[in-house]
Amino acid sequence: MPSDPFQMVMIHRGFRTEFSNIANLVRTVGPGDAKRRKTVGNYLGNMILVLHHHHVAEDEMLFSTLGARVPESDTHLDAAGRDHEDIERIFEGATALRLSWQRAGDTGKAEDLARALDDLSDVAGKHFDREEREVVPLIGEHLTQGEWQAFIDRGGAYVNPANVWFALAYAGLVLRDATPEERARFSASLPVPLRIVLKTLGRRAYASYQKKLYGRVG
Repeated sequence: MPSDPFQMVMIHRGFRTEFSNIANLVRTVGPGDAKRRKTVGNYLGNMILVLHHHHVAEDEMLFSTLGARVPESDTHLDAAGRDHEDIERIFEGATALRLSWQRAGDTGKAEDLARALDDLSDVAGKHFDREEREVVPLIGEHLTQGEWQAFIDRGGAYVNPANVWFALAYAGLVLRDATPEERARFSASLPVPLRIVLKTLGRRAYASYQKKLYGRVG
């Protein structure tokens, strides 16, 4: 039975927007503003963690299964896997720059980090385009809904007791740019307890992060 991987485009859309936004945020933090450096840096660290787990889930739960069922898809899957490796290398450099910037905060380190994030946005954006064009149709045709849900669950493994509020805010940003139909389908795909938590706390968490990062809710 085919699956409905509609969430992939929503997830990618959030990454596309947010990594570009964070690069701009880094450029606007004053050299002496240690509190804001911590806020922006920690947010970036969490966003990198989300994308890392998203890609690990694809490697573990999607690509190997698709490769076995659709051998002729290997060219597309191998290219997407190489993209993951390239993005992981950018993560490593960006994480080292982030930690150095959070400690020191000088303008040069900030610009180095922002440029690394510009690079990440470019490379990841092209990767998302590739997946949506070449891999998502294969998921819909060759994976069951249960297998797709297992991937969604594995991608959520980044959540831990220290970042639950961020996880709720992240769900909020994914929904922020969604169409009304996407929001309705997203909500319907959640277990009832999680749906209730997201409805009651998700908007508050999202608004809280927007206020801390941008000084406004948008």
